[in-house]
Amino acid sequence: IQEMTEPKRVVTAILKTRDSGVLSVKTSVPVPKKMVMMVMDEINKLKVKSAALGDVVIKNVLNTGADIVVTDTWASMGQEAEHDERKKIFKDYQVNEELLKVADKRVIVMHCLPAYRGEEITDDVLEAYADVIFDEAENRLHTQKAIMALTMG
Repeated sequence: IQEMTEPKRVVTAILKTRDSGVLSVKTSVPVPKKMVMMVMDEINKLKVKSAALGDVVIKNVLNTGADIVVTDTWASMGQEAEHDERKKIFKDYQVNEELLKVADKRVIVMHCLPAYRGEEITDDVLEAYADVIFDEAENRLHTQKAIMALTMG
């Protein structure tokens, strides 16, 4: 879902991998229909010769047996004004105990932080998987420091 919340970045990333001018978006992650339409609008703005939105599965439940569940805040930096609107759109996509019941019993949950507790992830799930979630945040920190060291000399 994270990538679907920023359609311009997703479309650009997909188009750069396609030199034929034909674009096909295929996903099986839960994606709100409104977000799919936003992505298609961005594709149309780019005047791609042919854009096919194929095999998009829009569903409100996770596939049974998922090993990893990844989430992100519903409104990233710079999208604060859209927070209430996005909260309405994504309300059925919260990572919670009910969702995890259909995942693999060894599932891990990841979140790139910061988290809005009670919105994209419940308190109990965030706390239960805090070791993995905070490891992810720490790893990002070290990666960003390495990039800064490389580029700044």
